[in-house]
Amino acid sequence: MRAIPRLPRIPAERAAALPLTAIEAEVFRALQEDGRVAFTAVANDIGISEAQVRRTVKQLVAREVFTITAVADPRLMGLESMAWLALSVQLSQLERTAAALAKMPEVDYVVITTGARHVMAEVACPGTDELLALLKRVRALPGVQRTETYPYFQVLRQQFRWTNEEEPPAVADETRGVRSAPAELDELDRVLIGELQDDGRASFRDIGQRLGVSERAVSTRFARLVDEDLVRVIAVGNPHVLGFHALAWVGVSLSEVADPDAVAAAFGRIPQVSYLVSVSGRFDLMGELVCRDRDHLLATLNDRIGAIDGIETVEVFAYLRLLYRNAAGAWGAARSLAGAAEDSGATGTRDARTTHAPARPRARQDSNL
Repeated sequence: MRAIPRLPRIPAERAAALPLTAIEAEVFRALQEDGRVAFTAVANDIGISEAQVRRTVKQLVAREVFTITAVADPRLMGLESMAWLALSVQLSQLERTAAALAKMPEVDYVVITTGARHVMAEVACPGTDELLALLKRVRALPGVQRTETYPYFQVLRQQFRWTNEEEPPAVADETRGVRSAPAELDELDRVLIGELQDDGRASFRDIGQRLGVSERAVSTRFARLVDEDLVRVIAVGNPHVLGFHALAWVGVSLSEVADPDAVAAAFGRIPQVSYLVSVSGRFDLMGELVCRDRDHLLATLNDRIGAIDGIETVEVFAYLRLLYRNAAGAWGAARSLAGAAEDSGATGTRDARTTHAPARPRARQDSNL
């Protein structure tokens, strides 16, 4: 496992006012680069003991600061039809409808938002037939008045880079992240990705024993998936815990003369953009913004998105409540697990504000923002 570069230190006086201590922030940052990096390498770079690194990681996971998980394009797992749904709902039925939507196994996460569409959700299905069947079930939910569907053409950016900094760091390397393209994976590849989504630091020996293959076979498969940019194992942070409380989904329409690739590239470089997709429908791009507060959100819209040439209109859907699968939830593992069979009994939601138990994959939570 490669060693990580020397991490920048955060001044002690500044760290005291931040959600994480200086050491916690450096450990987290290391695992954001490589969730499987050896703890000895992290310890050497930071200048602390391996035992302290191991203890820090355990504590941060228990506090739901992050989950170490595999991030991959869901299409690699056989989920070829992804879409964003926007629902107009009777106001008296908002929470009931959102909760019912969140129980559907094809649904990744659900938000109650401001704007013309009251409830929105990301969904993933094996194909268009399954997507159509899902839409029929969604339209039959209580209180649903109208639906809009935005099928995804491509996942353009999937970065989850929240830290102690005042804003997420910009992504300097355009090639970072996972490849958004179908690939020929066999069943062992898919099962291996699933194992790492449940536990990104699971030992290859244990995975091999569960799958009935050698440790070397697991290691070789994982190395190929990483080399081909098909999967990354990283620490995916919970932005609420890290002090990011203004989240929004944005729909972007381009001008007739805009260069779609150039706009998408510029948009994806904005530090607050955690997720970006190209879609079909009245929007050309849709993305998720993660900001500290409303002022930070407004500044992002005005100073960063507003400075991109070729954008004609931007519609903002601020999150009022978010229902998601786990502590990383809508920001990581859930996107790759969408459409998978739910664990027995994991059909409700729990409030992320009142519990600090370690996250359990595929269990849903909800959060007021």
